[in-house]
Amino acid sequence: MKKNLLYSSVLSGILVTGFGFGNHTYAAGDETLISETPKVTTAEELNNEQSEMNDHQKELASEQIIKIHEKEEPIFTNIDKKTGIIAEVYEVKDKSSQTSFQTYASGWQVIATDWFSLHNDYKFRENADKTIAYSGGGDFGIRILGHYPLSVNGSESFITYKLYEYDPQNPDDYVGEITAFGGRIYNQSYDVVWRNIGGYVDGLNGKAEFYAVHAENYELDTSLRVDYID
Repeated sequence: MKKNLLYSSVLSGILVTGFGFGNHTYAAGDETLISETPKVTTAEELNNEQSEMNDHQKELASEQIIKIHEKEEPIFTNIDKKTGIIAEVYEVKDKSSQTSFQTYASGWQVIATDWFSLHNDYKFRENADKTIAYSGGGDFGIRILGHYPLSVNGSESFITYKLYEYDPQNPDDYVGEITAFGGRIYNQSYDVVWRNIGGYVDGLNGKAEFYAVHAENYELDTSLRVDYID
């Protein structure tokens, strides 16, 4: 998700010659009263003003974009040795978002959904008809819905996610990876966020085409839902 900074400027001034209310101007320090003919605003003009104001407010809201989980402490972090891309895992603290992704006011939204079949052999897999998520750059993430292992191969469960950028003409570009493990992810929805991936944006569409692969040491009795968020 691209990060746009919203700049605002405030123009202030002091009117020393007089002050006004409505369509009337009163002179300061003088007995002279200057009155203007009140302007009648038609219903159509009022509606147009309100419409313009609403459009402006919408524009401001769409530009007030902040990083997902900003100022929160990640439960796992990894700086990839090959690419330098930072990947982080965060708990989804909003209980209303535990079962599905809610669009944030900051502009994050679900852009694709995939289903992972988990195996307890720690081999990386991708779906035969893998889902491609089109990102505009900035930060990119996947939301993993809460689940509990059916069986674990080892003393502690873990799962590793690798992110790739799809290229139909060349080998896919590796972006970065991170591992989440232990009780911190049991029955707990969490987000995996890769930071500053704008360098992978290419092509005529100005998008990066991402997909994730996974390897784990535990199984589920059903497929795991994964939402790509941008």
